[in-house]
Amino acid sequence: MNTRHRPAARAVTVGALIRYQARCTCGAAGPARRTRGEARRDVTEHINSLPPAPAEARCRDPQTHNTKPWETCPLCAGQLALW
Repeated sequence: MNTRHRPAARAVTVGALIRYQARCTCGAAGPARRTRGEARRDVTEHINSLPPAPAEARCRDPQTHNTKPWETCPLCAGQLALW
């Protein structure tokens, strides 16, 4: 089973301060940053570090199937391409 990666930049509290942190559903978390933009850069770095899905498991309709480019699609994986 594949690990789903849905990273996001979220607000966290550090003492009395509000900071922003990149967190992913896979369990990865970045350091607390001062701005949301810095946390979004951490999200982008996490996404870029993920290996792409193999060509035979890549989704052919990612919007309908709600699949990201780095995830294998459970509906399209293993299906033969139409001529």
